[in-house]
Amino acid sequence: MRSGRFKTVLEVIAVFAVFFLFGAWMTPDVNETHYIGKAINYWNPDWIQGDPFLESRDAHWTFYFVFGWLTFFFSPVGMAWIGRVIAWGLLAWSWQRLSYTLIPVRWVAIPTTLALAYYIESFHMAGEWLIGGIEGKSLAYPFVFFALAAILHRQWNRAGIFLGIACAFYVLVGGWATIIAAVLFFASGDWRGRENPREYVELCRKAVDAKYPNGERIDSFFKDFDGSRIQFLGKSIQDCLSQADLAVFIGAVPSTAATSVVS
Repeated sequence: MRSGRFKTVLEVIAVFAVFFLFGAWMTPDVNETHYIGKAINYWNPDWIQGDPFLESRDAHWTFYFVFGWLTFFFSPVGMAWIGRVIAWGLLAWSWQRLSYTLIPVRWVAIPTTLALAYYIESFHMAGEWLIGGIEGKSLAYPFVFFALAAILHRQWNRAGIFLGIACAFYVLVGGWATIIAAVLFFASGDWRGRENPREYVELCRKAVDAKYPNGERIDSFFKDFDGSRIQFLGKSIQDCLSQADLAVFIGAVPSTAATSVVS
């Protein structure tokens, strides 16, 4: 058991080395100035005041919120390298898991990583922002790969969580992956025997109406959340979510909401 885990760690490190050698060029890279600049300004509005781009609407606020606080401890160049290392680490971890799920042979992730880097550089998908500087896509794709590996194991709930995170970092990457995952979910037939999601939505709507009949603000509803369980007509929210299938719910809702904002 320990030997297998150790080999997995070594394989992830080897995949990380491939990404490092492929994408470790000088900073700033394309888009890094935009993402890092907006992240810094998000946490420190006094930074370059009056700049029309920095003061424009925050399109990737999840990235800015998660990443921008580093500005209090590091320079923009330092932030870029820290972001790259984190992105490559997540990418290496997720790609190794996906590769091993598809081809359960030790060390196979290394040649597949080399193929991935070569195809991105030279084939018809050349230029897709997967390996390189830090930006929203760099953090969204690893969670898409995690989701794909979970789907191959038919772990739909886990896949939904990963897709929701991907949507939060980059809505187009996570959103399209969520749509494809939803198609696969219904095509696989795994939804049979589960409670209809429409019944879950109707159950929650009736519960909220019953609890707040006078049209109180929905904010009050969330204040009642004690961190563990909320009772909806005798059922907990965990029970409702499991019956409605968390994969479709968590993955589809963020992508639909974010897509409506972008459009």
